[in-house]
Amino acid sequence: MLESLGQGSRSVYEEDFERPFLADTARFYKARRQNYLQAMDSFAYVAKVKQCIDEESERARQCLNEFTMAPVTRVLEGELIGECMEAILEKEGSGVGHMLKNLMT
Repeated sequence: MLESLGQGSRSVYEEDFERPFLADTARFYKARRQNYLQAMDSFAYVAKVKQCIDEESERARQCLNEFTMAPVTRVLEGELIGECMEAILEKEGSGVGHMLKNLMT
């Protein structure tokens, strides 16, 4: 519907819906990230990230413009992976440090 207001362009959709939606999505998953990291080990966290991305992709496919799917995925990957890669790798008990150390020798 918002696309039709743009008279052939996506500008109304992008400015009035997509940008605020993506910003809200980033804020939501930033908060979720902290909760997930505190409550889960690295392997459970990675599984949860995959689940979140899959679920959001499906919601985007069902409810949003097809062009919004890729930006939604980028936001989730940025918030849930990019912003905390070190924390995931260094989390105590994850075994990642041990695996990397053994690969080096």
